[in-house]
Amino acid sequence: MIRKQMLRPGDLIFYRPKKTWSIGSWFIAWAQNVIGKSPIHNVSYCHVGIIDSDTNYLLESRWPRSRRWKINWKKLEKQYHLELWRIRHVKKEEIEKALNWCYEHLNEWYDLGLFIWGLFDFKNAEVCSTFVAKAWKAAGRIFKIHKQIQPDADFHTPDELIANEDLIKRIA
Repeated sequence: MIRKQMLRPGDLIFYRPKKTWSIGSWFIAWAQNVIGKSPIHNVSYCHVGIIDSDTNYLLESRWPRSRRWKINWKKLEKQYHLELWRIRHVKKEEIEKALNWCYEHLNEWYDLGLFIWGLFDFKNAEVCSTFVAKAWKAAGRIFKIHKQIQPDADFHTPDELIANEDLIKRIA
């Protein structure tokens, strides 16, 4: 269980659906395997977001637009198993760069074309995990991926981010 005092700016919150999957969570897991051609078996994560400098808030790309929202822990914990992960050996300047990237990309459309069809990578539109990966890339931290939907697409799945244990570590 994640407690507020554990949170630091730049931390990552990963969502795993509880046994009673919603249709949306099921579709996300299916899309990671089929459309996203994720090489990771037993896909289990359906969403990820970044803790803001005010740790009451989460920065995320979620349908229909990227946003900053006040975290409702009770609501989230009813539907999801939540995990807290942190970038290893992170510097304050790196956190600031990652969060600044997020702020600069708030209110942009969710990349439904990439997510559903796997063919179109719209500019200035991201899925949740690519939003997180690009934020940290702006800070000089690169998440390794094992595939791409198309050569020019910069698509990550939540499970691919978790697989970067040399870059991130689980806190709770």
